[in-house]
Amino acid sequence: MIKDSNNVGLAVLPRRIARRPEPAMWDLDELLTLEEAAALHWPEGPLTARSLRTAAEKGALGTVLIARKRLTSRRDILAMSLYRTVKRRPS
Repeated sequence: MIKDSNNVGLAVLPRRIARRPEPAMWDLDELLTLEEAAALHWPEGPLTARSLRTAAEKGALGTVLIARKRLTSRRDILAMSLYRTVKRRPS
């Protein structure tokens, strides 16, 4: 964590996101780690890599596991934003 002039902690962007900080700079199907995806789409919150892991575990976010790394794409992130949970009414 880096501190700014007011001694407030600032998150360090993942290296690939620092090089291409705008979502439009990434192909829809280019793979991102969950940390990169969170930093790219929600640089100041509210979602984090942990939030994205939870969404993946619940089936709301498409991911792939390669070399023990959980990866997703912008297309999957955009699809997640359309995901809706339908609650059942009590019978």
